[in-house]
Amino acid sequence: VCSGGPGTTGWGHVGPATLAKIDELAASSVSAPSVGALTQPIAWTERGSEVKNLQDFLAAQGIFPANLATGYFGPLTLRAVQTFQCRENIVCSGGPGTTGWGHVGPATLAKIDELESASSTAAGQ
Repeated sequence: VCSGGPGTTGWGHVGPATLAKIDELAASSVSAPSVGALTQPIAWTERGSEVKNLQDFLAAQGIFPANLATGYFGPLTLRAVQTFQCRENIVCSGGPGTTGWGHVGPATLAKIDELESASSTAAGQ
C-alpha cells in the first residue's frame, strides 16, 4: 500500500501483511559482518550512521533484511529492535515512550555491545 492512512488503507501501519513481509525478508537476508560500536540511544525517525550500524547488527542477528539497511529508523527497524529486545529478554511490551520497547536505550545498547564483544572474541580465536 502506497497511499491512504493507518485507519483506511493501512498505509503507515505495521500490520499482518507488513510483518509477514519483514519475516520473509529477514529469513532470506545474508548476515552482515560485525558492525562498529553503537554509542548513543537511537529512536524512531532518526537517520545516520548509528542507525545504519544498528541495522547492520540486526541483519547479522537475522532479524532485519540487510539489503534494506538505509540508515533511517522507520517501521522495519522498529519491528526488528522490538524483536531483538523481546528475544534477549530486555522488554517485550509497551512502546518506545512507555517501556522503551522499540527504543535503543542503555539496556539494549549494553546487550548489543555484549553480543558484539562475544562475536569479535570468537572471530579472533
